[in-house]
Amino acid sequence: EGRVDMALAADLVALSRPLPVTFHRAFDMAASLAEALEDLVQLGIERVLTSGGQSTCLEGLPMLAGLVKQAKDRIIIVPGGGIRESNLNRILSGSQATEFH
Repeated sequence: EGRVDMALAADLVALSRPLPVTFHRAFDMAASLAEALEDLVQLGIERVLTSGGQSTCLEGLPMLAGLVKQAKDRIIIVPGGGIRESNLNRILSGSQATEFH
C-alpha cells in the first residue's frame, strides 16, 4: 500500500530489542519517503537502508540528500545500492551520509 506497516514494524522492533534495528530497502517502495522516514523515527528504528527510492544511490542522490537533512540526528540514513569505489566520493559529498552499505 506504499506505507510502513506500523503495527508489524513495532512488533519486529520489540522482538529485536535490545539490538539496534535497521529498516531494509522496502523503504524505497513507500509512496512518500518523507512520511515513511517519520514513521521509522516514531518506531525508534536506528537506521534505514535506502537508495533514495531509485535503483541506485546515484540515481537517488537528490532524495538521499533530502532524507539525510530530514533525519537530522534522529535516525541514520544508510545509502545502499550500486555503491562502488569509483562513485563513493560522489555519493558521500552529494548526500552527506556518514554510513554506507
